[in-house]
Amino acid sequence: MGIMLDEKWRKAQKTHHCNSCGATITRGEKYHWEKYADSLGLYEVKSCKGCDEAYFDVAEYVDDWQLVSDEGITFDDYERWATDTDYPDTPAKQAWRQRSGCIRYEDD
Repeated sequence: MGIMLDEKWRKAQKTHHCNSCGATITRGEKYHWEKYADSLGLYEVKSCKGCDEAYFDVAEYVDDWQLVSDEGITFDDYERWATDTDYPDTPAKQAWRQRSGCIRYEDD
């Protein structure tokens, strides 16, 4: 991930998609916006409220050895966190799976 230039909560003026779960952020809904710069230029990351609230749980789960420093925490990291059956299935994980359409398969 590049260098963060700015971040704030915004109220959507048009439809966006959450970079963390893929859910639609509808007009009028609040979302977390971040602006970055890297060697390829400027880019933005948008997160729905639920993903922003779950961010620290995901970051703790991912741990440094799994994190690709250039990418930051990705959709795949959220998916592993939300579907890992070795850890408790929390309401935050259930909500993320509902927004993203991912499924947690329980072992028999």
